Amino acid sequence: MTQPDWEAIQKQVDERYKCAHEEREVRLRTLQNGNRIFVSQCLNCGTMQAVAKTSLTFIQRQKAEGRPADETLRERYYQALSEYRQSLVEAARSAQQEAWNDWYYGERLASEKWRALCRKVIRRDKGVCQCCLEAPATQVHHLTYARVGNEALFDLVAVCESCHRNILHPDKQREDAS
Repeated sequence: MTQPDWEAIQKQVDERYKCAHEEREVRLRTLQNGNRIFVSQCLNCGTMQAVAKTSLTFIQRQKAEGRPADETLRERYYQALSEYRQSLVEAARSAQQEAWNDWYYGERLASEKWRALCRKVIRRDKGVCQCCLEAPATQVHHLTYARVGNEALFDLVAVCESCHRNILHPDKQREDAS
């Protein structure tokens, strides 16, 4: 299965979360060493830019004294951005999985090529389920999906319907046993 279109996802994230830093306030930020500096903080993304004290009016400095810089604003912004990106990635992967399922369960398993492959595998395994070694093999199970669509015979094994169901849904088997 292919990877999601990372460029398209990033473009959507940029469109939604691109910040022009239009809404800013002068605030007072206390540094780790205890020094305090004036910053111009974006109220959307939390980005802070140092401001020279001499460039501020007395009133701006007085207002900033009562407004500490919001150190969590940037963290919240990027958390929301990250969650949005993750939702886009999950949606893209889900769409890819759905397209793969449509191809695999719609076209691939109905193809003559797949039926011929199944006949070869069942013939190779002498018509016996390779899981229980008792029942007649009626289905073919993938041991790996690494080469789906271009399977090698050693990627496949003949199984009976019951064993195939248990291989595909082991939790169901445990529920039925209890």
